[in-house]
Amino acid sequence: SGKLGEYKALVIGINDYKGPKIPDLETPINDAKAVAKVLQEKYGFKIELLLDRNATKRAIFGKLRRLAKNAKPNDSVLIYFAGHGDLDRTYDDGWWIPADATGGDPFTYLDNGEVQKAMKSMKARHVLLISDSCYSGTLFGKARSLPPVIDDKYYLSLFNEKSRWGMTSGNKTPVSDRGTGGHSVFAYQLIKELKKNDKPFLS
Repeated sequence: SGKLGEYKALVIGINDYKGPKIPDLETPINDAKAVAKVLQEKYGFKIELLLDRNATKRAIFGKLRRLAKNAKPNDSVLIYFAGHGDLDRTYDDGWWIPADATGGDPFTYLDNGEVQKAMKSMKARHVLLISDSCYSGTLFGKARSLPPVIDDKYYLSLFNEKSRWGMTSGNKTPVSDRGTGGHSVFAYQLIKELKKNDKPFLS
């Protein structure tokens, strides 16, 4: 037993970049729409979609802030980002590249620190960040492995404790935009697992 709140998802996908120095991508819009569809139809999430030119730095920052402010203690929040990322070699950190960014100007990028701050500030019980972009591994530090026994007791314990989880398509490396069925390699596998899952929980 555990008290269920709302399931909310902010899903961001950017193919079309305003800046001429930033190459457009092929799969993020397809990925974002497919992720949003399966989350809504199969898992009951309330979805907010930010696609292409609507996914500005201001809009992403605003949506993250609103989630931090409005998510309630029993809610579960998922944040999905598909688009360009870049590595800040000075601070050994990373950025998401919003649709209105200027190529080569980090002041127009969204710093990973802002994403982490939003996750940390949310009152939601659970927050899962899924980032399909280059250098997305910079969002997280050391990883912990799952316990050897995964049963009902494990799931109840996970559900009742506050948690912050992250999944990324790579570490401090570039990732491919091309994949299978119009999706990136990472998104294709993620969507496939979400669709075929027939258990009450997915770990």
